[in-house]
Parts: sequence; C-alpha cells; structure tokens
Amino acid sequence: MRSPSASSCQLRHLRNLFLLTIILGSGLAACDQPSPQEKAQRIEAQEIWLRHEAAVVRALEGHQENDEFVKAVDFFADLTGIEIHVNIFTMGYLPEPEARNDLELIRAWYTKNKASLYYDADSDRVEVRPR
Repeated sequence: MRSPSASSCQLRHLRNLFLLTIILGSGLAACDQPSPQEKAQRIEAQEIWLRHEAAVVRALEGHQENDEFVKAVDFFADLTGIEIHVNIFTMGYLPEPEARNDLELIRAWYTKNKASLYYDADSDRVEVRPR
C-alpha cells in the first residue's frame, strides 16, 4: 500500500504539470496573435485586394475605368498567378467571357490565402507571407 504522502506528492506533481500546460498553451496562443503593425498591413492588403476585385466586377458589368481594370488584371496575375482572360485593343483591355470564371478562381484563392496577405510599404505591393 502507498503512504498518504506519496499520493499527495503525485497529486501535486499532476497539478503542477496541468498548470504548466495551461501557462505554455496560453503563451503559444499569444504568439499567434499578430502585432498592431501586422494587423495594419493585413487590413491595407485586404483593402487593396477589394479595390482591384471591384474593378474586375465593374469591367464584367461593362462599366470599367480602363486603367483600373488593367491594374487589377496585373495585380491578380502577379499575386495569384491567375490571369484574367482579356482582349487587348488599341483603347485598352476588355474582359472575355471566361473572365467571370477567372474571377471565381481569384475569389477562391483569396479565401484560402487571405490571412497570409500583407502590404509591404517598402515595395508598395501586396505580398503573401510564407506559412
């Protein structure tokens, strides 16, 4: 039979392990929280993304400012690797019918990668943070 002091010692040991697990777990969770600067970079990246997405939507509806659409096409190709199907005319770009499907691919990419986007002020670009 075990003495009462041995089981008391084991209970203290288990309690200490439990507390240590909680403390380490909360510390690791705090490390996952972005800094205020990282939050600002993410917000800026999301705002830029949404402006470019809106330019594509307007172009698909036939109401685009050509410079905005060209910038959006280049932005998405550079960032995602997804190229929007366009006809290039003397007066600028016009979306082809396949561009609607391209927009859906871009939106799916955004859903998957949104949390990794950030604005890099030095390069004045939206970038994808490695995971």
